[in-house]
Amino acid sequence: AEWRLKKILIPCTRTCPNGNQSNELEVTIVQRNHRDHINLEGRLAVDTKSGSVVWDGGFDLAQFLAGRAFQHQQPKSGMRVLELGAGHGLPGIVAALCHGARVDFHDRSPEVLQTVTAANAAANGLGSCGIASQRKDDGSLQSQGQAPPRFLAGDWSKLHAEAEVAGLSWDAIIAAEAIYRPETYADLAALMDRCLAPAGVAWFAGKRFYFGCGGGTASFASFLRDRGFRVDTEVAIEDGRSNVREILRVVREGHLNTHNAKEDELEQQEQQQRQRQQP
Repeated sequence: AEWRLKKILIPCTRTCPNGNQSNELEVTIVQRNHRDHINLEGRLAVDTKSGSVVWDGGFDLAQFLAGRAFQHQQPKSGMRVLELGAGHGLPGIVAALCHGARVDFHDRSPEVLQTVTAANAAANGLGSCGIASQRKDDGSLQSQGQAPPRFLAGDWSKLHAEAEVAGLSWDAIIAAEAIYRPETYADLAALMDRCLAPAGVAWFAGKRFYFGCGGGTASFASFLRDRGFRVDTEVAIEDGRSNVREILRVVREGHLNTHNAKEDELEQQEQQQRQRQQP
């Protein structure tokens, strides 16, 4: 396949660590020439080749991370972020450029990681380390703090097992268009339960329903709530490009949503101010 570089603009409402103070963040991605056809027929093809396409959910999540994701709290300095099913890695790249995050990129397909994800990370100054650089001589994953970003290949159960052995955890887990198959929900929930930091947050962008696949944000949110996670819908998008797209915010039930806690605090302060103003 032939590839070319393409520059895209992401609306950005924050002053980024790289000094970007405009209302737009420029991100460079590699893109197949239009004459290259990607055959996505069949589940295996969708799982292993769809990362070559930038889907609506990737743009949605990237724009969310560049804007309102941390409007009620400052991101942790040097926070470690894991992007699942990264493909082009657009949300992870934005997290790095806008928030100084140290991002690890995962995809089921080693080929997508090599030809798309790693190429995009390098094009945006995140480093040019290859897939093999994440591993020690004995084949195990490197500990955190070494050679960021890492590029992690394999399904979610494999990632879960390797992260457990290496003792890895992430402050934030992000994923776009990754919850289209209900049979993968259990692996995703187990991965978050093991790898999401105690006070961490996960964001999942996707369609409310994936017709023909059975998954979607609605069923995924219900699945997680039944397993002790707190799930809130941060964004709902109805633009006619697809059925309703949403961004879910997921935290552990034992660590209350700081978004809602901050809103409660502001509401309480406003009530106290109104009471003081009453005669």
